[in-house]
Amino acid sequence: MSSQSFSAQTLTWWIAHGPDRHTGRLRAGESLSTGQETLETFTRFRPYLDRLIALGGTPEEAHPLLLGADRAGSEPPALPD
Repeated sequence: MSSQSFSAQTLTWWIAHGPDRHTGRLRAGESLSTGQETLETFTRFRPYLDRLIALGGTPEEAHPLLLGADRAGSEPPALPD
């Protein structure tokens, strides 16, 4: 099994998959490590959502406050800590 890691320089959404699927968001300066085979990162919400759906996910799997946030490339609303 491989291990993947990533340190965000800017707001980043991620999908780790194979055989399971995990998703999330990192703020600048936060890091992630996963044992999944593949780790994909996105600096825009819409490409993240499109890829999540392509992998069999649903919009509900993404944080509901972020749905539609990337329409004009704008900053999404802040998530509660």
